[in-house]
Amino acid sequence: LTHIGHSEKVFIMKRLLLILILTFSFQSLIKADDIRDFQIEEMGIGDSLMNFVNKNEINDKMITNYPGSKKFSRFFKKFSQYEHVQFHFKTEDKNFIIQGIEGVNYFKNNLANCLKEQKVVIKDIKESLTNSELIDMGQQTHKEKDGSIRSHTYNSYIEFDNGFLDITCTDWSKSYESKSDTITDSLKVSFITKELESWLHNEAWK
Repeated sequence: LTHIGHSEKVFIMKRLLLILILTFSFQSLIKADDIRDFQIEEMGIGDSLMNFVNKNEINDKMITNYPGSKKFSRFFKKFSQYEHVQFHFKTEDKNFIIQGIEGVNYFKNNLANCLKEQKVVIKDIKESLTNSELIDMGQQTHKEKDGSIRSHTYNSYIEFDNGFLDITCTDWSKSYESKSDTITDSLKVSFITKELESWLHNEAWK
């Protein structure tokens, strides 16, 4: 640029700036959605649980009781937005990097309010999506071995390259709720890595 006039220099620099702006804009448009882009209570996949909970509390209250494998452990804690949040992390991971996070709110005998809150969550998530599609599974019925109805679920989910996002309202049958005070209708919002999802389905319960 040293051998051209000032006006030409300005013209060339403006063109270079425009090219850079267009390049970065295009990159943002084609950016794939990532399970790590989503958070519950400002916590997400890939974060260290120690950023939010004292290390001693994690060690004291972590649960490693899956019958098939001890690769992952769980930890529960109550936060402000959700009545309780469950975390999964690798048992041997000293940094407690979050591999799965699930927020739960309860709606005792109030499916209407559960579905109402679910719609709000789904709307917020849809607005943040770039390329991924949210799949609505509608109402599904789950039965006991004797054919009696255990629950109805209303589930929507997204599959990313590196994980799953799931939003589910569960409406338990009255007979099933009577078995325990801890069983009640609920909304669950969960983010999970594909590694953890595969482990839960293929190893954890064997």
